[in-house]
Amino acid sequence: MAPKLSLQLWSVKDATAKDFVGTLEAVKEMGYDGVEFAGYGGLGAQELKAELDRIGLAVSGSHVSIDALRDDLDGVIAYNKAIGNKYIICPGADIDTQEKCEALNKEFLAYNEAIRANGMVFGYHNHDKEFVEFGGKYAFDILLGGDDTMVYELDTYWSEYAGVDTLAYLGKLGKRCPLVHLKDMKIKEDGSKDSCPYGTGILDNKAIIAAAKKNDPEWFVIEWEADDMDCLEAVRISVENLKRLV
Repeated sequence: MAPKLSLQLWSVKDATAKDFVGTLEAVKEMGYDGVEFAGYGGLGAQELKAELDRIGLAVSGSHVSIDALRDDLDGVIAYNKAIGNKYIICPGADIDTQEKCEALNKEFLAYNEAIRANGMVFGYHNHDKEFVEFGGKYAFDILLGGDDTMVYELDTYWSEYAGVDTLAYLGKLGKRCPLVHLKDMKIKEDGSKDSCPYGTGILDNKAIIAAAKKNDPEWFVIEWEADDMDCLEAVRISVENLKRLV
């Protein structure tokens, strides 16, 4: 089965700040199957679930900060269970030493146990710093070691940014990567890298998609992090280009 297509709502934060539900409707009209949350627009769980059902959007996951996991894990679990979410994803943490990574791994194992007990899955989303090596292992792999039920949400932009062989890493992750973050890369005039609408940049998206599909992922998740064009237009272009590849 082909992966379903989702949008990380951080991509359209300017739009959701003005009209959260209206933005969800626009995302559905563009052809997305689901959304990944990074905040819930101030809506209660039952209200949000009703809107999602009305619009016809599924939930591919929720990005939940390490602070929220530490401060209110029960509340995080209850809310996400109520909206029909399967994947609770930590989107980053302080991981600049091996000791911090190992300590976080112990935390993650505990969060995973509680989340799994409620029928959901815990995972972690990378940026570039997760590919720093400690003792011959990526920080990413230390964080998610010890229990194969914890999943990777591999952000392929950031793995490419870090100089990782993304295709080989996807092959290594296999079924532990049910969610794949997709965005494209451009080189700015000053030589720095930035994201751009999917399918308009320099990454070998066809090869990345082919490698990712070998793992039979559930979701391809579009993200756009730049600020140089209208956010809704950027994610519309992105999903149209992604559909041509999947």
